[in-house]
Amino acid sequence: MQSKQIKQNKFENLIKFILQPKFTKFIKFSSKISFFACIIIIEYIATSQKSVAISEVFWDKFNHFFAFFVLFILLSLGFGLSNLIKFILLLAFGLQIEIIQHFLPNRYFSGFDIFADFVGIMLGFLFLKAINGKIKNSL
Repeated sequence: MQSKQIKQNKFENLIKFILQPKFTKFIKFSSKISFFACIIIIEYIATSQKSVAISEVFWDKFNHFFAFFVLFILLSLGFGLSNLIKFILLLAFGLQIEIIQHFLPNRYFSGFDIFADFVGIMLGFLFLKAINGKIKNSL
């Protein structure tokens, strides 16, 4: 019982530290820089002419899922956009990658990739919602 109380106090102290104005400004700025860095890296990797082997299909879908999970979190932390706008922007980014890949040799358009992007966005949204609920409950 006492160890649970200690963990709760540590969590509350962490939340209080994170919500300090200086720290939130740092998080927002870092998230913006990280978001644009990720966009550039993802665009480069997605439009390089390297082909993906059939055995790597699962790994490719996981990469799509994870990339868009992270992009949603960074976009949420860095910018004050509505969730609908974030969904539209990220899905448009995923769609443009697939359209470009359609015209590249050794690449192809994949609806499954767009679906993996969507799942990553949705789980990023649910993750942040759960974290926000936990933060509000601890205050």
